[in-house]
Amino acid sequence: LSESWNTYISTDIQEFYEVTLLNTQKSCEQKLEEVNHMADKWEKSASIQNSEIVTQKFSEIHFKLINKDLI
Repeated sequence: LSESWNTYISTDIQEFYEVTLLNTQKSCEQKLEEVNHMADKWEKSASIQNSEIVTQKFSEIHFKLINKDLI
């Protein structure tokens, strides 16, 4: 993984976490929709090597949201 790509994704994930997942005003359904949107965005910007990692991270977030661990 390239260092610049890791920095980009880390910053983007942190912002996404703070703005979306910690937002108590948003429903679980809204959060799931936004998780899916961000996963699509990152997969499109990632190389083939990196997209598997992005998919794995968002699968973990999706699982936690479904199980209400991030609400």
